[in-house]
Amino acid sequence: MPTSTAAPQMQQTLHPELEPVELRNSRGDRISVLPLGGILREWEIAVDSREPLNIILGYLHAHSYLKDSAYHGAIAGRYCNRIANSQFSIDEKTFRLSPNEGPHHLHGGPEGFNRRVWTVREQTAPEQENQLTLSLLSPQGDQGYPGNLEVTVKYTLDDEGALSIDWEASSDADTIVGLTCHGYFNLAGCGDILDHYLHIPANDYTPVDDELIPTGDICSVANTALDLRQFARIGDVLAKDDPEIQACDGLDHNWAGGATGEMKLRAELYSPHSNLLLAVSSTLPGLQCYTGNQLQGGGIHGCHEGVCLEPQHYPNSPNQPNFPSPILRAGETVRHRICYQVRQQELDINSRGAVL
Repeated sequence: MPTSTAAPQMQQTLHPELEPVELRNSRGDRISVLPLGGILREWEIAVDSREPLNIILGYLHAHSYLKDSAYHGAIAGRYCNRIANSQFSIDEKTFRLSPNEGPHHLHGGPEGFNRRVWTVREQTAPEQENQLTLSLLSPQGDQGYPGNLEVTVKYTLDDEGALSIDWEASSDADTIVGLTCHGYFNLAGCGDILDHYLHIPANDYTPVDDELIPTGDICSVANTALDLRQFARIGDVLAKDDPEIQACDGLDHNWAGGATGEMKLRAELYSPHSNLLLAVSSTLPGLQCYTGNQLQGGGIHGCHEGVCLEPQHYPNSPNQPNFPSPILRAGETVRHRICYQVRQQELDINSRGAVL
């Protein structure tokens, strides 16, 4: 089966939620977003005089997203990542959520935001084509969450090659909320990501148990396989004889960046094959990196063909009082930004990961 991630132009479909909305910028980059799940289906980068390079893993046929279980490019919510035992409490009142990973709740449950049809609220004029706003109403009791939650997500593709994803949410009852974009990046356009180089500047991470639930500790990355404060080749990291790596068959960890609200660099990803550098910044406190360790189960992509870099709240934050709080109080509005900046730049990286 071909390993190319490029997706053909979609034909007319019986599912309007699978009709793409496209964003473009002046340098020739193109993004394709589906109303289903707010899915980032394609991101073509104009690379020198070559054919545009698609850096997002996707399905060849749009209808495959209707059955996707790997969250390809989707907005994950109401609360992305894991909530232990599918429950949490606010002010001593316990709420029970729908489980979908054993006893635990993952990425908003079995009918999370990735499976919802979002409403196209606003798109810029055809001569601009660089901005799109989607909205969604998640009703009281949806997957067990309290409150009627109103959510908007705005995608903006600027002329410098940056995709900003701005999301905001408000509720009529106290609840929790935490969204992210679950795109799988491959900056070479095809093949695996083992030759990509990864940099995550955070000093700390949140260790997990054998069910990938955080223990509640926040530990230093020093002297661990998760110390990516300098660029490291992903293949070398995954080959390390380290229990953190072996437990996940790769990376599936949260790096702890501290307080929310401040726009900070969370990660960088570089491909020496394309000389593309992706910088990930966000106002969210954590960064989940997942190296596609189980992608082969989906039948189209192989293991480690893409890497997710997901700014988000820490996993299981609703049950860990020492983690930054994801609680949204009734009548308030929470806003966060995720920015993916792509530029072509040849990096000279030495054997210790330093950029020369």
